[in-house]
Amino acid sequence: PLPAPFEPIGLHAVPSKLATPSAAGFPSAFWNEPVTTSCELVAAIAYVGGNFTSAGGDPLASYVARYTPQAAPSNLFTIGAAKGDLSRGTVRLTVNAPGAGTLTLSGAGVRGAKATTPASPAGVQLTVQATGKSSQTLNRVGRVNVKVTIAFTPTGGSARSRSTTVVLKKRR
Repeated sequence: PLPAPFEPIGLHAVPSKLATPSAAGFPSAFWNEPVTTSCELVAAIAYVGGNFTSAGGDPLASYVARYTPQAAPSNLFTIGAAKGDLSRGTVRLTVNAPGAGTLTLSGAGVRGAKATTPASPAGVQLTVQATGKSSQTLNRVGRVNVKVTIAFTPTGGSARSRSTTVVLKKRR
């Protein structure tokens, strides 16, 4: 259903990108502009002021505040220093994440690991340990290169992954 004739003040349900003009005299050029979400359209047209107090306040202002799109949390992270353990044949990677989320380590010939990150930016330790053929090569030769992929998924955001090659060494 199309909106009623458009009034400059008020809250209206506006169709998404396939909108057509519904009010006589309303500038049709407005409808030709791309609309990403109907909430942005409503906020740009309808918001004329008000306060955000919880004791009453302007219902239109509280609607705009509630349904305004929020910025996605950052999913950028860095892989820091690697510290090897020669007796176990493992490496501890320090991964610096910007906020709360989940870090996942995976790769061929590597034991998977998962860690949650705190809300504040911090370094998290992930242990790289060889499995299968990589473990056999490590025990026989004393050294193996493995490619690991580290993914960070922030709470309420999308995942980002990075790959790096890690050299595992072990005393024989």
